Amino acid sequence: MILSNEQMDQLVFDITEKILLRMPEVLGNLIKEHASMKKLTDSYLDENPNFKGHSLIIQKVLEKLEETNSGLAYEKLLVLATPKIKQQIALSSGCDTENVKKKDELDITINGQL
Repeated sequence: MILSNEQMDQLVFDITEKILLRMPEVLGNLIKEHASMKKLTDSYLDENPNFKGHSLIIQKVLEKLEETNSGLAYEKLLVLATPKIKQQIALSSGCDTENVKKKDELDITINGQL
């Protein structure tokens, strides 16, 4: 079946119209989902006050878990993430990120010759 240019234009118009008419519903669902996740995250941080200030660690752990557990509910993902976040915070607490030496202050002679 070969479509004429007029039929193709009408088909494109109909498809575009359907997509545009569904956009408010799709955007509304995305906004509701985001608000729900924000509320869950806020209550999670309230339950785990020692996690505050470690947003990068929380974000990286959650991203990694989402990759391996796609489709898992966000609440269950937070439960899975808790021990891993605690472990990562403990590991990073020994790192001094405030007093980092500048490149010209580094002594490379203690590592041997390059």
